[in-house]
Amino acid sequence: MSETPSPSGEEDELAKLVVELMEEIGLEAEILEWKGTQNILLNCEAPFWIITHLDTVEGISKFRVEGNRAFGTGVCDAKASIVAILLALRSIGDERNLNFGVALLSDEEEEGRGAELIAREFSSRKCLVMEPTSLRICRRNFGSLTLKARFEGITAHASMPEVGENPIEEALNFLLSLRKRLRAREIKLVPMEFSSNKENYRLPREAQIEVELVLPPEENPKILFEEISREFSRDRVSITGEDCTHGFKSRESHMYLERALERSGLEIRYWEMPSTTDANFLWERGWDPVVWGPGFLGDCHTPRESVSIVEIDEASKVLFNLNSIVSEIRFSRE
Repeated sequence: MSETPSPSGEEDELAKLVVELMEEIGLEAEILEWKGTQNILLNCEAPFWIITHLDTVEGISKFRVEGNRAFGTGVCDAKASIVAILLALRSIGDERNLNFGVALLSDEEEEGRGAELIAREFSSRKCLVMEPTSLRICRRNFGSLTLKARFEGITAHASMPEVGENPIEEALNFLLSLRKRLRAREIKLVPMEFSSNKENYRLPREAQIEVELVLPPEENPKILFEEISREFSRDRVSITGEDCTHGFKSRESHMYLERALERSGLEIRYWEMPSTTDANFLWERGWDPVVWGPGFLGDCHTPRESVSIVEIDEASKVLFNLNSIVSEIRFSRE
């Protein structure tokens, strides 16, 4: 599976493979197409769903296995979760014993069109969104806000910067001031891109910077952008905000996952998911997600990406037990 590339927008081959594997188990999956994406759905009427994504970032490293670890782009984010789901489905066996729904979505790494599809087609419900958390339960999940700032300078000969205004210095001052302002609010500031024009040994005309803000659930990204814009926008400085995603806290779904971990004989550990996922989008539309899965997020999207095969096996056992727990609970629709 990990040898089948599936960068965002090119998930079709992997989707076909996964459907074939489900058919071998004796399960008939439904494929829904939406805005050029293929999304695999199973047991859609269930009140509790298991969700993860088919796509990966662009290939950085090739698949390989060393000892009890698998390496390569996408092995952790999130093909390990797909494998865990398939192993659990094989253990569950007959479709009549399947109590949770399954959704394997496309385009999570880009625009989230798969999550948009199921939010559009299905009523809100409880769900487990599988992402790399090292098998730690993430009831608390962070949001994000992308800032793009443009600074116009006044050019001057580079040996006499005092007669001009250097937009690079303005951009750096903006970064330092913003970081100081946000530090007490548990907001991470992550510079992602910087550019300016260097010409003929003179101060650049302008500089641009892109910053990612990682926001705790208590922060409203739209209100935060308005605060930043009021404080830092001025002549020759323009700031725009993009990709406003609200953080959230799981309401009830985490409790079922806790029970499944306990029944599996695994330690119940907690974490806070710093990255936005399809769970954020679904929460905004009334779903109740909890985020959890095998693998270490910090190495994802890098040449170091890897996952423990033991963790995948443990995750599959948790899902198997979660299937039994779902059958024991009467759910109320949101």
